[in-house]
Amino acid sequence: MTPTRYLYMYDVAQSKATKLNITNDPKGYGAIWEYQLTAPSYESIMADDTENIAYVLAPYAAVYRFTVTDNSTGDATLTEITGSGWDPYTVKMTPGNSNQMWIGTDMGFFNCSDMKTASGYGMTALYNGMQGLLSTQMSQHPTDANQVMVGAQDNGISLYNGSASFTQLEAADGYNCLYNWNDPTKAFFNINGTSYIMTLSGTTAAQQSNTKLINGDWSEHMIETAPYNPSSPSDANFLVWGGNTAPHVSTDFGTNWAKVPATGYNYGGGITAAEVVSPTKFFAGTDKGDVYLLENSGGTWTPTKITSEPFPSGREVYEIEYIPGSNNEIYVSLQPGGTQIWYYDGSSWNDRGSGLNHSTLFRALAADPDNSSVVYAGGDQGVYYSDDKGATWTRFFTGMGPASVQDLGFHPTTKKLRALAWGKGLYEFNKN
Repeated sequence: MTPTRYLYMYDVAQSKATKLNITNDPKGYGAIWEYQLTAPSYESIMADDTENIAYVLAPYAAVYRFTVTDNSTGDATLTEITGSGWDPYTVKMTPGNSNQMWIGTDMGFFNCSDMKTASGYGMTALYNGMQGLLSTQMSQHPTDANQVMVGAQDNGISLYNGSASFTQLEAADGYNCLYNWNDPTKAFFNINGTSYIMTLSGTTAAQQSNTKLINGDWSEHMIETAPYNPSSPSDANFLVWGGNTAPHVSTDFGTNWAKVPATGYNYGGGITAAEVVSPTKFFAGTDKGDVYLLENSGGTWTPTKITSEPFPSGREVYEIEYIPGSNNEIYVSLQPGGTQIWYYDGSSWNDRGSGLNHSTLFRALAADPDNSSVVYAGGDQGVYYSDDKGATWTRFFTGMGPASVQDLGFHPTTKKLRALAWGKGLYEFNKN
């Protein structure tokens, strides 16, 4: 006997449903169906069901169940099944079982076996570890190498503490996360554009307070702190945050912020990158391709523009990496459109693009803390290595394979190099 099949059309704006009998559908969809977006205010999915229940996938939002309560008017109730915090892209139903669904999201692969009653986070994850998370930034615990926090698109801030998988500390869009290296029970999170000072305990995080940074002047992917320096513990409270018009600094780990300088300086663009040398000196880069050195003397910050030919203008600065212990030597990666990696020797700029594919992005740089000539670059095709300050580069897979590297850094005490890959997890390399 041919099962009765319906196509449900749900008008989100009007909370109305239209139910069409497609039992003799000539296109032969069979028993497995997926959603299709049929009009701006409709999301629909076909379901083999005779109980006036069907399911809606709202692209980039959630999966919903709606139940038609009145066939004559189309009135229906809508229940969210997946909850917020991830973007669903496709759904499939088990043939002959409209109570079981399989959902592919930017967070990974999920299953739900009680679609007719589930609500909220009614899904079971079918993946291990962090693979599948679209991670953008990491922060490493200063002394416990097993602990790493990551920020991930749609998946908040997650913590790895040596177990089999990552534990979510906070949901929604997680942009920035940062340990206080002097007191690792404190952390700084940016979630959906709002920043928080957090208290960490095991695998849980509690909001301690909102920061006072003006919401209209923030950069979602850039927060930096002073380098690990146990001999000067107060350095851990110094933060730099990019803004739409200027960098901001905090000396109390994000409770209060100050624009630098306070007035009277035009950077010509938004601050997209920064590198802290100490609480009295840092570098900042803009979305217009300029790099500045900012120094504090007697409580007054003075910015100095250091970009000059042959350094190109007009391309966004992605990353700035200071060579530890040097006299203002830095590497800079730029938006594609020519040579992406440049080296500043403290007075002049040098092209460092030999051996690199400049059609891909290079978002991450890491200077070896023990060898001033060695630098690593993370791009869309993996990690590259140079032992001559970027004059030449070599592919550096070492077990990771091709991956889009979003963040790259040495652990402050173990000196292990770690690479955070988009949708592929976290990798580490023991250079010793």
